[in-house]
Formats: sequence, structure tokens, C-alpha cells
Amino acid sequence: MIEKGHSPDSVTYFTMISGLSMARRNDDARSMSSAMRRDGFQLDTKSYNILIAGFGKKKKLNEATQLFGEMSEAGIKPDVVTYNTLIDAYCKAVDFPMAETLLTNMTDGNCKPSLVTYGTLIQGFCKKGDHDGAKKIFQSMKDLHVESNAVIYNNLICSFYSGGETGMAISHLDQMRKNGISPKVITYNTILKGLCENNISGKAFEVIDQMKAERCSPNARTVEILTGWLPAIGETKRLRCFMEGQNAAFS
Repeated sequence: MIEKGHSPDSVTYFTMISGLSMARRNDDARSMSSAMRRDGFQLDTKSYNILIAGFGKKKKLNEATQLFGEMSEAGIKPDVVTYNTLIDAYCKAVDFPMAETLLTNMTDGNCKPSLVTYGTLIQGFCKKGDHDGAKKIFQSMKDLHVESNAVIYNNLICSFYSGGETGMAISHLDQMRKNGISPKVITYNTILKGLCENNISGKAFEVIDQMKAERCSPNARTVEILTGWLPAIGETKRLRCFMEGQNAAFS
């Protein structure tokens, strides 16, 4: 293109930066951004987001953070995608203090966190096994009146169960339903596993009935949990009725 006397414009550079980042050639993408500036074009927020995401995926957090600082120096305001990308990278690197600092900077900079922001942090804390951290983020999310979704509730319920807080897991299942969010089969499986292992049969039967009433189709894991527990406590008939009811509902 250049050899034939055509000068690249901002669209050309943006396309090259996007393509190189997608191909995980992050250093080449960064070099292209430098060439873009040399030719008198300004990188915009979207260009920086693509570069930051590329380095974040490769866990090169120093480079990603450096680009974030470069944005501020250039007078370009980061948006919710910029923050979400960096928060996700730091959560995956298990650097939660930095992830929380970014959340604070986000709100201080009048950039409203999204459901993705909170979901990323909650998932990160849950994977780490930091139940208190997950609860704290969930509470701050509620304080700002950001509505939750099934994925966030599922992560919290799994986290509470793995931390031995079966009561909290059940409480969040009830809250989930109260907020008009239908639990998924993975949610029911997590709750049922906890109840069955602790032999809390009354609540387990209630959850099974709820699953039937909501026409939530069991999967192989549901069957494994129930066939390993119900016959052992003399509830073979209940198991048969559950399976027959599900088969009829979805036949």
C-alpha cells in the first residue's frame, strides 16, 4: 500500500491493531500503534481497549497497566470496557487488591460499574475460595442497585456450598427466585449435593419439587446425585416419580 503511494489512515491502523491483537501478536500491535501516532493519528478508547485486552489475555499485566496509564496521559478517558478488561486480567492473576483498586477508581472517575464488572469480581473471589470477598462485592452491587443475574447467583451458591455454608446457599436460591431469576440445573445440582451430603431430606424434597414445578430438566449430574441418595434413604418411589415427571414434561 505504502509502496504504491497510498498513505494509511486511522481505519487502516485500527484494522491492523485489531488483527494483530486477535492473532496474539501483541508486541506487533503495540508497534503499529506507535506508527499510527508517528503518522499523526490519535488512538481512541476502542484502540486502547483492544491493546489492553491482548496483553491481559497473555497475562502481561505490566504492559496492560502501562497502556492504561498512557490513556490518561493522552487525555483519553477509559470506559467500562477498559476497566472490565483490566479487572478480569487481575482477577485471573489472583491480584484482588489491584482489581478492587480499579473498581474504586472506576466509581471515583464517574464510570458506573456494570453487571460484567461485578460478575467478574464475584467469580474471581469464588474461584479463590474467598467467600467473604464475594459477599462484600455482592453487597456493594446491591447497594448501587445493580440487579444480579443467574450466573452471579450460581457462583455465589457454589461458593457458599464449597465453604460449608449450606444455609447461605439455600438463602440465595430463595432470593434468586424472589427476584424473578429462574435457577439453572447447575444451581439445583449444587444445592441438592449439599443437602444430600448433609442428609437434610425435608429441604432436599422441597428443592426437588421446585425443580419439577419449574420444569427444569435434570442432567446426568442430577441423576447421579439423586440415584446415589434417594434409594439409600428409602425414597426409591420419589426418585421414580421425579424421573417419570421430567420425562413426561419434556417428551
